[in-house]
Amino acid sequence: MTANLDIFNTIFEPQLIQEIQQFGIFQTFKDGDLIMDYGKYVRMMPIVLKGTVKVYRLDEKKNEILLYYLSSNESCSMAYSCCLEAKKSEVKAVAEDNVELIAIPHVKLDDWLCAYPSWKNYIMRSFNERFIELLKSIESLLFTNLMNV
Repeated sequence: MTANLDIFNTIFEPQLIQEIQQFGIFQTFKDGDLIMDYGKYVRMMPIVLKGTVKVYRLDEKKNEILLYYLSSNESCSMAYSCCLEAKKSEVKAVAEDNVELIAIPHVKLDDWLCAYPSWKNYIMRSFNERFIELLKSIESLLFTNLMNV
């Protein structure tokens, strides 16, 4: 089965879409399936085509904390970082429903960053979106804590 990458037509250059089709690995997951796990090396960066993925992190007491959700056209910034640094995952990603994604091999990530301006923009936008989501969560927690004082 091959992925329909039409959703990328307005985001990426045609040549990059061809490379994604050539090197990316189409994967499907069912509700509750583990996509990425703590402590495992990350060799691919997922881009969600359909469905929703929940991304968790463990706190210092080993409690799972929901970091963010990923949906269509979104990727996991933590996976990207782990791929480039060849380090183990600090997050767990779980399919919240039926998920289709394209897994980009780590060897292509840096090449594309230099070769395709749209890829660089996509990655930077992804990091920015995740950062803003985390800031909103922190603000919400602080506001809730202040209201309970």
